[in-house]
Amino acid sequence: MRIDFYIRRSIFIVFFTIFTFYYGVFSAFAFSDYDSLFTVRGLRVDKTDATAAIAREKGILEAEQRAYEIVLNRLTLSRDNSKLPSILPEELVNLVQDLSISGEKTSSVRYMADVIVRFKPEAIKKLLQDNSLSFVNSVSKPFAILPIYKEGIRTILWEDDNPWFKYWREQDIDNPIVPLILPYGDAIDSESTSALFSGSSSFNVQSLKERYKVSGVFLLEMVHNKDFLNITVTPIGENKEGSFRSFSMTVSLNAGLRRGMSAAGEAIINQLNNEWKENNAVSFSEASFIVVIVPITTLKDWLDVKSILDKASFIKHYDLQAIRKDKVQLTIYFSRSLSQLTGELSSGGLTLEQTGKGLWLLYKDKKGEEKIFKEEEGFSGLKVSPEASIETEEISIWGLSD
Repeated sequence: MRIDFYIRRSIFIVFFTIFTFYYGVFSAFAFSDYDSLFTVRGLRVDKTDATAAIAREKGILEAEQRAYEIVLNRLTLSRDNSKLPSILPEELVNLVQDLSISGEKTSSVRYMADVIVRFKPEAIKKLLQDNSLSFVNSVSKPFAILPIYKEGIRTILWEDDNPWFKYWREQDIDNPIVPLILPYGDAIDSESTSALFSGSSSFNVQSLKERYKVSGVFLLEMVHNKDFLNITVTPIGENKEGSFRSFSMTVSLNAGLRRGMSAAGEAIINQLNNEWKENNAVSFSEASFIVVIVPITTLKDWLDVKSILDKASFIKHYDLQAIRKDKVQLTIYFSRSLSQLTGELSSGGLTLEQTGKGLWLLYKDKKGEEKIFKEEEGFSGLKVSPEASIETEEISIWGLSD
C-alpha cells in the first residue's frame, strides 16, 4: 500500500483519538435512532505485529472493515448479500465519519482497544444507490419484550428462576433496526402483566407502553420440552397494526439450554429485522418525482420542513427550485408509491395534498397554505420542469406574482 495512505490514516486516527477524549463520553447520548443505523459498537481490537504502532494501525483498519460489513448487512436485504460491494482501504476512510477508541492497552508488539465506528449516512446511502441495492433508511419504533417461560405446568415471567428472562437481562440488546427494551420486572410491571397468568387473553399493554415509551410489546413465549424449545413471538398493542406478524420456531437442545436460548434470541432478532427491512427497504433505481409548493411565513418554517425531508426514508433527494418570502418550490424524487410517500411524511408531521387545480402543497401546519389556496386561481397552469434553473431568490413560482 502507498505510504501517503498510511500517513493520512495515522493523522485521521490521532485526530479522532483526541476528539473522542472529549466527545466519546457523550456520544451515546448524542446519537439519534437514525444515527444508530450507521454506527457499530463493541468492536474489539487485539492485534500483534512488529511494533505496537503498526499493530494499532492495522487493528483499527480491520475494525473499520468489520464495521463496514456489519453496516451493509444491517441496511440491506438478506437476499442481496452476494451483491454487497467490496471496498479498498483508501476508499473506506472516506466513508467513516468518526471513531471512538477506549480501553487502549499496549505492549511492545501488541495493541488492544474497544472501538466504535460511525459512518457518514449520505456516503453509505450513495454507495448502495450506485450499486442498485435496496436498503432500509429508517428504524422501527422501540418495542418492549416479555420473555415468558413455560415448563411443565409452570408459567413464569418476572421470577428470579426464569432462565429466559435472565438470558435477555444479560444481553446488550444493540439492535438498531428494531430496538428492543426489557422491562425492569418490578412490582409495577408485575401488576401490568398479572392478567397474563389469570386466564385472561389481555393485559395492561398501555401501562407498559407509557412507562417504557414503546410502540408495542412482543410476547416471547418459550415452552421448554425435554429435547427442544418451542418459541412463539406475538406483537401486541402496535400503534400501526400489521407492521409485524406473529411467528414461531423450534430450537434443539442438543447443545444445552443456554446455547438453545442464545440461538433462539439471535433468530428472533434476525426475523424482526428482516421483516422490518422487507416492509421498509427503499430502492431508487426507478425513482419518481413530484413538484411541490411549501408555504412559509419565516425561514424557520422552511428549515423545519427541510429537517423532516432530510430524514424521510422514501426520498432519494430533493432539488430546491425557488424560494420567496412566502413560499418555496422544490422537486422531490422518491421511491415507492405516492400514497406511501404521503403516509411517511404524515408520520413526520407534514401534510402533502393536491388542490383542485392540481397543485401539490406540502406544509407542517395551517399557517401558510390558506394563502396559496386563495391565490390558486391566479396560477397559469405552467408546467414546471424539475430541471428548471433559478437565478434569483425573488422569482415567480407557478406563474404567480405579487
